[in-house]
Formats: sequence, structure tokens, C-alpha cells
Amino acid sequence: MIGQATTARDLRVLALVCGLVVLVAVCARVGSAQATVDRAEAAESAYRAGDYERAKTAWSALLEERGEDPRLEYDLGNCEYRLGNHARALWHFERARRRLGGDERVRFNLALTERALGLQGVESTSFFKDVSERLRSMTIGEWFWTGLWTELAGLALLAVAVTKRWRVLSVIALVVAFGGGAALARAATLDPDRVMGVVVLEDQTEVRAEPRTELAPLMKLSAGVRARYVASSPGWVRIRIQDRDGWIERGAAGLY
Repeated sequence: MIGQATTARDLRVLALVCGLVVLVAVCARVGSAQATVDRAEAAESAYRAGDYERAKTAWSALLEERGEDPRLEYDLGNCEYRLGNHARALWHFERARRRLGGDERVRFNLALTERALGLQGVESTSFFKDVSERLRSMTIGEWFWTGLWTELAGLALLAVAVTKRWRVLSVIALVVAFGGGAALARAATLDPDRVMGVVVLEDQTEVRAEPRTELAPLMKLSAGVRARYVASSPGWVRIRIQDRDGWIERGAAGLY
């Protein structure tokens, strides 16, 4: 009997301890969530009051805590734009566009920032290069919706062609449907975390043939210029621009 009573008492104590641990964990979780909400509200209030520097600091802290959040990237882009840091604004808007490609506000602010910079990113010398760059920069969402609507259009054309027995239209419909399927396949195979490009963050950024500061620069880039991402090494990023490869220091490269 004594052994059974001791065991029952021990179980009650263990259950009480476990309950306290769970309660403390829940309270900590609720407290952390409330603190996050409070910081977000403080940042929003600071932005509305025109204190863009304080809003930027608060949203940057939240972004560091969460690791990735396209809405926070968008908010930071707005702060940087208001502060006159247009290259950094462009970088944040590009990072937001990765996940919010269909958001009209992101697209509008991207265009607004590009006009403020007076730059169009990587220069192209032909129509085919423009198309190639556009396809390369498309997000997963853009590939998906493009593929879906193209596929539906192809199937609709095929239905009409079969009904009317129009062979030429049937061939066109099959080509369109195939293109839609290829776009959907592209959306399914893309790595959502891949680096799509680089925004140069600092004016007169020097591009070198190798990742060494003692080398003379190949060229200098203005803030806001977009370049293709090639590779990274500690402290450096390799980019491709105007059909030339070079290295810029990591602090001047905004990856998106």
C-alpha cells in the first residue's frame, strides 16, 4: 500500500510539473507572439507618422527574426524609397516580387523606383536578349499562371478545331497547349530559393576580374543596376553584365 501511495503521489507530482512546463511554454509563446504584433504595429505607426528610419529599423528586426517575409520586404522597400535609398528600395521590391509576383502594388512600386533611378538594369542589345532576360526573371507564380491560361487557350482552340475539322487550327492549338504544359512544368521544377539576380546597392561599385581588391576595376556600376548572378565566394559575388563576368564586393550586392 505504501508503495502504491508513493507511486500515485509521484505521478501527481510529475503531472503537475509537466502541466507547469506546458503552461510556461504557452505563456512564453503567447508573449513572443504579442511582442511581434506590438513591434509590427509600432513600425506601422512610425511609417504613418513619417519616421521612416524608425520604421525601417523595426521591420528589419522583424525580417531578421522571421528569416523571409515578402510583405516585410515590401514595407522595407517603401521605407528605403521614402529615405531616398532607391537602389535598396529596388532590391527589397524585387525580393517581394519573388513571392508576390501578381501584386499590383509591388509592380507599381518597382516601376516607380526604376523611374526614380533612371535605370533599366542590364542593358540588352537585341529583342532576343530582352526576351531571354524576361523569361529568366519570371517567378514560379508567373510561370504557373502563364502556363495555366496558355494550356486552357490551347485546349479551347483544339475543341473548336476538332468540331470544325480545321487541321491547321488543330496544329496551332496543339502547339499552344504544348507551350502551356512546358510553362507549367517549368513552374513545377523551379527552385523557389534560387538567386534570380543582383541589384547593385552602392554607387560607383567596382567590378573586378577576380575577387581581389588590389586589382584594377574592369568597370564601375551605378546604384540600382541589375546584373545576372553567377556565383558567390566569401565576401564577393560574381555577376554577369554586358556579356562580361566580374566580381563585386558582397556588401554592394543585393541578391534577390
